[in-house]
Amino acid sequence: MKILLTGATGYIAQRLIPVLLDKGYELICCVRDKNRFNLDNYSSDKLSVIEDDIDDQEILNEVFKELNYSNPILFFDNGEVALEHLTATNDQPFLILSDINLPKLDGFKLRDQIHNNEQLKLKCIPYLFFTTSADQKSMIDAYSKSIQGFFIKPVTYDDLLRVIRNIVEYWKDCQSPNVLKS
Repeated sequence: MKILLTGATGYIAQRLIPVLLDKGYELICCVRDKNRFNLDNYSSDKLSVIEDDIDDQEILNEVFKELNYSNPILFFDNGEVALEHLTATNDQPFLILSDINLPKLDGFKLRDQIHNNEQLKLKCIPYLFFTTSADQKSMIDAYSKSIQGFFIKPVTYDDLLRVIRNIVEYWKDCQSPNVLKS
């Protein structure tokens, strides 16, 4: 379905565009000054967080707000829902932050599904584990699946701020074949 959106640089439109794009609508945007509008701002900056613990979701949401990152955050409470979303949209997520122990489809199986899906594999989405605890076997298994990072959830809020800031800043500077930065 095509939607004509007038005033696309306005307050409401700027909040509406990501929602409509996320739902797969084709947008025709009308603006007075095309220099003030860049649709690229809406397509490849989402952070996908796969976390089944509601408290952890709320704390991570607070952290991203406190760090003033403008990236929309999509929370998924299990791997199946996350995989359905990734395969059903044209989104180019900024990164995936996934717990390992998840209902229905755990973090390892989700990584396998993404890595073995040609459409998703070509998106080159950074996939990081963010988990409560880990053993050496889990880390070896994770890196053998070509993940880009393995992080233990910090205990203190300040450490969580530091770790999330480091992750996001690293990936903001990192080049990707699908999102070339100048």
